[in-house]
Amino acid sequence: MQQSQVSTAVGVRRSSRPFIGTRRRRAPVLTAATGAAALLLLAAGGNSARGALVTLVGDNVSPESWLTGSDWSDGQPASAGNDYFVGSGVGKLVRSPDAAATATFPGDSLQLDPTGILRLKTASPGAVTISSLKLNGGSLHQGNGGATTTVSGTVSVLAASNLDISQMSGNVFNTGGATDRTIILTGTITGGAPLSIGNGNTAALATSTNFATFGRVEPTNPANPFSGGWNVVSGLLHGTAPGSLGTGNITVGTAGGLDTDYPVALPTSSLTLNGLMQLDQTDTFKNVTINGTALAPGTYTASQLATQFPNNFIPGGTGTLTVTPVPEPACLSLLAVPAAGLLLRRRGGRRRTV
Repeated sequence: MQQSQVSTAVGVRRSSRPFIGTRRRRAPVLTAATGAAALLLLAAGGNSARGALVTLVGDNVSPESWLTGSDWSDGQPASAGNDYFVGSGVGKLVRSPDAAATATFPGDSLQLDPTGILRLKTASPGAVTISSLKLNGGSLHQGNGGATTTVSGTVSVLAASNLDISQMSGNVFNTGGATDRTIILTGTITGGAPLSIGNGNTAALATSTNFATFGRVEPTNPANPFSGGWNVVSGLLHGTAPGSLGTGNITVGTAGGLDTDYPVALPTSSLTLNGLMQLDQTDTFKNVTINGTALAPGTYTASQLATQFPNNFIPGGTGTLTVTPVPEPACLSLLAVPAAGLLLRRRGGRRRTV
């Protein structure tokens, strides 16, 4: 028997030489430097570029803010390189710095989990910058009466969340009536979960309400890729730039209002209006329901709607509401024509394509 071959128990010869095309791998050499780097990588959770995950462990009380280190799990003021979570730990309430004209959240991101609240405490007008604000069931609250605060940075809606312009009595959403608090969102809004707005009032808005001075939530970024839709429980939703409201459904409660400065074109979404609307644009929806009445497909002028629904439209509107028609059955049948070539039938015992 040659040295290059070995006889197996079943009589099959197997070469002791490696298969052609294979290469022997060398074992990695572990040096002191690489060993230390590996230990550091494990200590960082397997990702050397990842910052710390920091949770709020105590509520901010006046005049504390996100710069109060003792309220964070790492015992340090919020700082760059870390991701921060409010509502997932013992702490539920974090505040921006008191009476600041401008304030920037130092961390890489700030996530508001269920029960988590970010209370804006700026001067008026004031501006807050958060590079990445993640709404995961929590609330962004305008904490100063009569204040207007502009919030810059990306807003990601991960779960149904709240934009609160009420007094938020007892830290409960939409509690304690207010009509003079405004939040302006200038950054990109993303996500597929709904945003609710509340100012704490329960009474229907009078048709004489001046939306120009009314407290509101105002997204200004054009073409927001936000599909979660809006639920205006109370207060005012004001869309300014084309596409700033995104592509989702819009529901306006009895104590809520809706105003847009651009023609809203949402042919696949619905408008449910139980509150007050300023109609001075040419808006289009797939479905429109006003006080429980579904509008038939067609175009309706503001004056027609104000006559039929006098409590739901501010008088003097110059716009229109269009409900898109349902596709005709004949149009739908055309979609089936290309599929006809895929039908099979038997000819002479064989399946053939027609």
